[in-house]
Amino acid sequence: RGVFVEFSARQALEMALGRAALESVMAHIAANRIADAEIAEMAGLIDEMAHATEHSALEDLVTLNEAYHGMIHRISGCAYLERRLDGQRMYDHAQRIALHSEPAERHCGFEEHRDIYLALLARDPALAELRMRRHIVRSAKAHVRPVFGADAEGLDYDE
Repeated sequence: RGVFVEFSARQALEMALGRAALESVMAHIAANRIADAEIAEMAGLIDEMAHATEHSALEDLVTLNEAYHGMIHRISGCAYLERRLDGQRMYDHAQRIALHSEPAERHCGFEEHRDIYLALLARDPALAELRMRRHIVRSAKAHVRPVFGADAEGLDYDE
């Protein structure tokens, strides 16, 4: 019973590339728009993410990760771009659960989120955009290869 959707390695990577394109633009715009109060709010999220990462709190990490990306979306004010991401929220949520189940991935993801935050703090749009794109593409590759194995070969995207 229920709805079942099958993804190929190619489709999973294409979805990630689309998400990376949209979210990196949103990060760029957010770096230009972020207010001091939002920086303080985001710093609190980063602190919570650090704690959850250190204590391997998977459910909290996924929730905080989604709140972090959602905050960047909100700061950017790009409601149209955010709506374009709606169709893959369930897949992105499942990917986050799988990725955060791995200790090395938890730490790598946290460092990337912190680095994106630092680019936003510096109000450096180009750096925020670059770091967001690299984060999403790297995370997707880390998820696609173990899930799809040999089917994921040849799908590399290089910046």
